[in-house]
Amino acid sequence: KNSPSLAGYFLTDEPGPGAFPQLAAVTKYLHERDPQHPAIINLLPIYVDEKYIGMTYEKYLDQFCAVVKPAMLCYDHYALFQGQERDSYFANMETIRRHALANDIPMWFIFLCTPHGTYRDPSETDLRWQVNTGLAYGCKALLYFTYFTPTDAQSNFHNGILDAKGKRTPHFAMAQTINGELKKLGPVLMRLKSTAVYHTGTLPKGCTALPADAPVRMNTEGPFLIGLFQHDDGSRWAMIVNRDFHKTANASLRFQAGVHGVEELSPQTGALTAVTVSNQSAQFAMPPGSIRILKFGR
Repeated sequence: KNSPSLAGYFLTDEPGPGAFPQLAAVTKYLHERDPQHPAIINLLPIYVDEKYIGMTYEKYLDQFCAVVKPAMLCYDHYALFQGQERDSYFANMETIRRHALANDIPMWFIFLCTPHGTYRDPSETDLRWQVNTGLAYGCKALLYFTYFTPTDAQSNFHNGILDAKGKRTPHFAMAQTINGELKKLGPVLMRLKSTAVYHTGTLPKGCTALPADAPVRMNTEGPFLIGLFQHDDGSRWAMIVNRDFHKTANASLRFQAGVHGVEELSPQTGALTAVTVSNQSAQFAMPPGSIRILKFGR
């Protein structure tokens, strides 16, 4: 526990509910002896066969939280196939977010970086899309699957962040850039609490359309994700993500009457800069999968 390189204790990956009592005991044991470092357990995704876990996914999460009393709610979901995406991606985020907030624990997300099987080789846009959608849902930890590339000829794992021999792949530079930005954003993001998540355009399964009384509205059509937050200093924030993998979106945002002093958080510097607002509206050019993080007053 005194190692400066220790982040936490990884216990298991994708457990079934039968393992929850043992995991609860080990989690409690570790917490009593080292409360500074969490026990980490990664849960199954929403597309698991309910026959495998013997219950609904909702019940699976309920039992895990009630029995294990985890330090975080961590799950994986690999959605990027060749030419298409798994349609339960956002429904899974909705469910995990809801349970994390109900249990007052952070949400962690493991996303696809290493192609295998029928999953595609993610571009930097693909990586950013996963990272940024996770941020807009309030994730406090984002983990790449995988760092070292697994050696499994049957699954054809390849092009992880490092290959099986430890050589850097193209994903190394992509992750390095993205992580550098997250390090700048982190001091603010860790102090934000998710209050709502909405979508525009074609509504993904299990999601909620942006309501007319939202503090931030979209004047333009298109597939956007809007995450709303409150900072622990009382200020309100919004994260806007272009859900399109292929097209730059010209986003026109309309702020609720009375909203003033809109600022944007820079991923390059971590500083806030003023946003030009005219007639309660602001314009942004947003590349595919990109995010804008806005503060708009108390």
